[in-house]
Amino acid sequence: MTGVEMLAAGSAIVGAVGAIQQGKAQQSMANYNAAVAERAAESAKVAAAFEESAQRSQAEKLRSTQRALFARSGVTPEGSPLLVEADTAAQAEQDALAIRFSGSAAEARAKSQAAMSRFEGRVAKQASMFKAGTSLLSGASRLKL
Repeated sequence: MTGVEMLAAGSAIVGAVGAIQQGKAQQSMANYNAAVAERAAESAKVAAAFEESAQRSQAEKLRSTQRALFARSGVTPEGSPLLVEADTAAQAEQDALAIRFSGSAAEARAKSQAAMSRFEGRVAKQASMFKAGTSLLSGASRLKL
């Protein structure tokens, strides 16, 4: 084997190893991004639960205030006051459910991003193997075996 052929073989090996290392690095980065997205999903879930609970608590305080004001004014809890209280309760429930839905949607988006990042990492690693193989075959062809 001549010096030029040895350089060609060494270049092919270095290229292959570099390709594999690049694929591993890309996969590691993708896995890190997936872990970040998974934490974001959990945060969205927890934040939505907290906001929903706060909304329900605030709505209960409002209904209590309404009942107290109706009682203070001498109005009995029938007819219009009852309708007002029912409407307040329905609106409060709708607001709480909207918060829950928003949190679930944010959680689903983050989980989807995590899955996509992991997929991209697997694809990058697989592509690096093909690139390494190409580098080795290219080097072998230069050796005129």
